[in-house]
Amino acid sequence: MEALIKTEELTKAYPVRNGFWGKPDAVTAVNKISLALQKGRSLGLIGESGCGKSTFGRAVCGLEKIDGGTLWFGDKDVTNLSRDAFRPYRRNIQMVFQNSLAAFDPKYTIRQSIEEVLNNFEPLCEAERSARVERSFEQVGLEHRLLNRRPNELSSGERQRANIARALILNPQVVVCDEPLASLDYSRRKSILKLLQDIGREHDVTYLFITHDLSTIRYICSQIAVMYLGEIVEVMNVENVEGEMLHPYTQLLFQAVLIADPEKRGTVCREALDGAEPLFEHLAGCAFRNRCRFRSEICSACKPALQEITPGHFVACHRISPSNRAAGNRLINISGGKK
Repeated sequence: MEALIKTEELTKAYPVRNGFWGKPDAVTAVNKISLALQKGRSLGLIGESGCGKSTFGRAVCGLEKIDGGTLWFGDKDVTNLSRDAFRPYRRNIQMVFQNSLAAFDPKYTIRQSIEEVLNNFEPLCEAERSARVERSFEQVGLEHRLLNRRPNELSSGERQRANIARALILNPQVVVCDEPLASLDYSRRKSILKLLQDIGREHDVTYLFITHDLSTIRYICSQIAVMYLGEIVEVMNVENVEGEMLHPYTQLLFQAVLIADPEKRGTVCREALDGAEPLFEHLAGCAFRNRCRFRSEICSACKPALQEITPGHFVACHRISPSNRAAGNRLINISGGKK
């Protein structure tokens, strides 16, 4: 199966300063992630807020400069290409941003914002450009009259649909959806999910769907990758999620969602973690060890590698794979095989 996007030990860090006179330091947001997104096999990237999901998404879109590793688009190495050199690939990988209001220039009408994308990639006459924009609006279920409004004049649901229309105007192969439902109420979330489903089927779009809302994953994705502090700890098929979660962190994530009493949702993780703070320094050992109830001596001494437990199911945990002593991640092929 064709790999549309592939990363090999992709790393991204941000500089930080401890106080005014403090020595400059760095926080690693994405730590040596190796994944391959296969054509027609949408991937859900899940984890707590701040774990590096959005940074990874922006990096594969070329919106963040990569500090280490390799990014491939098809069989082409596109790691840290210049803006002009990356342009041929940009049209085939678009992004739906989390904040739909901030995603649009407030001075532009929605029509102008979407036409700008076409102007950057396709030299069309005014009539052709207008027809394409209107067709994209029809595709996401919006009326043409909304095109002449500014972003603040649309509802959150309308704005997010316009956000999706702009991402799809160039007919990309891959769309990275960064928390696309975060600012929507339940009814609007449901309609946006249905829209993404339909577009994926009808236009052969493959999604990298970034979210911390685990209840939405099964509607869009074929597989999920679980991220903790910049590292992938588990990859599995969506249909096996509830029955085959093996990593302790994955279990806690889903435990917090599946509780019947809404007042207790979100508290299970905190109680199980005993208030332990995350280990933001990527030192030797498992990044989750200080919050894991199953930790042992080896968890502090050696970083577990992602290894295949069953076909298509990869886990990075010494408890699941006690014989595994190798450090670092392996390349995970989202179609189920290893490279």
